[in-house]
Amino acid sequence: MNTARRLPDATVTATAVICALVAAVEAVAYLVLARAVVRGGPPAPVLLAAGVSLLVTVLGAHAGFLGAARYAGRLYAALGEGLVRARLGWFTTSSRALVTTAAGRSVPALMALPAHHLQVMVPAVVVPPVLVGGLLVLVSPGAAGLVALSLLLSLGLHLWSQYRLLRADAGRADAGSAADEATLSLVDHLDLAVTTVGPTRTLASLEPGWRRAEDALATTTRATVPAGVTAAVANRLPVVGVLVWSVVTTPTAPVLLAAVVLALRAGAPLSQLALSGLTLGELSAARRTLEEVVGAPRLESPGTVPAPVPAPEPDRDTAGVRHGLVLTGVTSRGSDPVTAVVEPGSVVRVTGPSGAGKSTLLGLLMRFEDPETGSVTLDGTPLPAIALPELMRRFAFVPQEPTLFSGSLADNVTMGAKACPGSGPGSDPGDALATALSVAALDDLVSGRPDGVLTDTGSQGSALSGGQQQRVALARAVHRILTTDANYLVLDEPTAALDGDTASRVIDGLLELRRSLAGASGRRLGVIVVSHRPEEDWHEDARITLGRVSGPPSPGRGAAAR
Repeated sequence: MNTARRLPDATVTATAVICALVAAVEAVAYLVLARAVVRGGPPAPVLLAAGVSLLVTVLGAHAGFLGAARYAGRLYAALGEGLVRARLGWFTTSSRALVTTAAGRSVPALMALPAHHLQVMVPAVVVPPVLVGGLLVLVSPGAAGLVALSLLLSLGLHLWSQYRLLRADAGRADAGSAADEATLSLVDHLDLAVTTVGPTRTLASLEPGWRRAEDALATTTRATVPAGVTAAVANRLPVVGVLVWSVVTTPTAPVLLAAVVLALRAGAPLSQLALSGLTLGELSAARRTLEEVVGAPRLESPGTVPAPVPAPEPDRDTAGVRHGLVLTGVTSRGSDPVTAVVEPGSVVRVTGPSGAGKSTLLGLLMRFEDPETGSVTLDGTPLPAIALPELMRRFAFVPQEPTLFSGSLADNVTMGAKACPGSGPGSDPGDALATALSVAALDDLVSGRPDGVLTDTGSQGSALSGGQQQRVALARAVHRILTTDANYLVLDEPTAALDGDTASRVIDGLLELRRSLAGASGRRLGVIVVSHRPEEDWHEDARITLGRVSGPPSPGRGAAAR
């Protein structure tokens, strides 16, 4: 984790200062009351002090709630910033469960810090010293000393019991996170798990994680009982101190009343610490979780790029090529070095056995990750020297597993394109939506549905088949090409879920789109495709296979115009 990226804590600090001022005003109001009891006098100062204290308390609580809302907004902003800047390789099942916990639990838990916890804990630090000072002035040094001693003893008991409670609660957050991770993994693969091992064994695989979470919670619950008993004893110590003093000195009734009032109020904030160990444990776990997401590994931005790892020079076929995407001795995750060129406007096919790193290679081209060795340049500029938004602007991408969002077909296809005044479903410039649907062989689906392009795709595309989802992802990439200046189309198994006829239609549509862009505006669209189907004819200009580039396509396959 990169600890340099810290959470925005200014709101918490400001709220703590406000809570301290509120507590001080309340303590002064009690001192005014005690003075009136001991020395007599009109009730007006007491009523005024009480009114001011009440007003300040209300305003302080209001400020705490506003601060909580502001703090939550900043935490969510920090969380979002961490996610959009994180390396895509960081997103495993474990990290996804972590993100779910951070957004669903950690932020709300930390939001309660300015809204509630500070308003409880800060008075425990501010009020007792002020009121002990009042006892010293208004009652006697003996009373002040006994109450101060009893408060210190009470605080010690609270700290001891909360330390034990905090230790007992230490494993609850980790056990809960592990259970969340296992449950999320099950949800992602529920159909496979149920059909492969059956419902009973599927649930049995989750039971150990759930049981650990249950045992951790039971341990915490058992530890709260002695903590509560200790707190009950500790809360009565300040009054016991006053009673001992009164037996020894036999003060007058007004003085004794003032001493009891101040002792009770001085001990009251400490009573709020009864289960503070749980609170501190939850806040600490929430902060660690959120910091881990916010500090997720990021790609270095321009200006902070470390020196590149030396790599072999390109071979004679690629030496001297400066435009396009150039890979020089690139390795990642132990792969063989890859030296290759994707020339502007060319079609390059990436082949190799499963697990050879084809998808990883595509990610390196778009800088989802940085290579372990070697370098990747775009038109002569190393990728780390290009701002990520500018780099992403150059690509349209179709991943292996299509991602759809709740909404209409048009919403899913047009997302990510530049907003154009007056555009909308079916009316965007050049009718890009209709073209994208046609290229992706979705026009028949649209014409067959009563809602057309406004057809609801369901939750995460559940209303569509696997092949239809893949074609929606293709249409989204085509629409991006048509409505932005992206000049590389990156396809990772784009036809894996399609039948042969539909796959051929999609490939022909993509290649025709490429030709039409070149003929109409001279725009050169490069296509980089991973495909396991040898029968598919992509009319590639070159082929990358396990770290080498093949020469021109074999006879009969044809080369697309560059």
